[in-house]
Amino acid sequence: MNLWTLPGPTRFVLRLERALRGGANVVVRFPVATPSGFGERLRARLSESWRCTVFRPEPANPPFERLRERFAPQLPAEWNPTLLDLCEHEDFRGRLIWLDGVGRMDREDCSAWKKFLVNYAQASRSVPEFERTLFLAVLDGAPPADPPPDDVTLKCFDWRGAIDETDLLLAAHERLHSRDAGAVMRSLLATTVAHVASWEPDVAERLLDEGRDAILDPLTLLQSVAKEKGWTSNTDACWELGTASGDGVSHAALASLEDPPRDLRRRLWSAQASVLLPSIASWRWNLLLDHRALLAEHLEREGSPVDALDLDVGELTGMMRRPGFDSEVRRDVRQMNRWRNELAHLRPLSANAARLLAVSSESPGSRGPLRRFPPDA
Repeated sequence: MNLWTLPGPTRFVLRLERALRGGANVVVRFPVATPSGFGERLRARLSESWRCTVFRPEPANPPFERLRERFAPQLPAEWNPTLLDLCEHEDFRGRLIWLDGVGRMDREDCSAWKKFLVNYAQASRSVPEFERTLFLAVLDGAPPADPPPDDVTLKCFDWRGAIDETDLLLAAHERLHSRDAGAVMRSLLATTVAHVASWEPDVAERLLDEGRDAILDPLTLLQSVAKEKGWTSNTDACWELGTASGDGVSHAALASLEDPPRDLRRRLWSAQASVLLPSIASWRWNLLLDHRALLAEHLEREGSPVDALDLDVGELTGMMRRPGFDSEVRRDVRQMNRWRNELAHLRPLSANAARLLAVSSESPGSRGPLRRFPPDA
């Protein structure tokens, strides 16, 4: 999955780019690890405007001295240069310096670099924006280090909220496009991946690598992911540890450890309801069109003012007991009504039922029962 083609991550990169082009140094925080491709994506957008240099800070080495030695050696230490001297030195100006690994340094070294960034941001104001060297520092880990305070020329950005269900839904549809499945099944699978993973692209990727049954019934896979990460039902859910989104939605693997897994069941239900309830409504409409005349005849005989096309699936189960309706159609209406009631009462269907309903909705324009359901499906 290429995150950086998705809307949310693309907006995130654009926010960083705008801050840099506005003359601000930037600190970015990621929980656990920096997403693959982040550096390449951002540097590709900035390389035409800056000389981009990746710089790896070394432990126990003062930031100012390391930078002076690397970028402005003609500014000798015996002159006792200041931070302002470094900012204005011609060999130093006009760069974008990517500080790689600051977040993985020990607390003392990381604090030294954060303090340097605060002081540098103040000193760099003396240099025009289009000539100013800027820093971009990545803080990652579980948890990532606290960011320095924001300033006019120092902006801090968290990854939290940068990716959501919409991004994962688009990615899932793209991956499933070539899979041998009908449109309703692909939509059900993609929506299930997006709702279950919610905000975590790695979970979406794992689900998409699996077959249809693992997506529709992901509990075992998610519990396996939790075991790989060393999580238990007592693991805290928080963004800094990578176990929850910025607004508190638990990682799907952590949610799978609940007993019973209510949140996971809710996610499965929301995916099924958004795809399968419209499928049931479409099936109902086709059935009504096919049997409208006979239904209208029974309604008129019984003195009912209801239009046959306004009957819902529940009412159809009663109407189909009248003479003239095929026994298989009666059975299918009862089955559709049971599935509709389960979803209407916020209960997810079993993986087998969800699969069967999706497959049974794949005949565009058909009338009546789209596929024959096995008894007690």
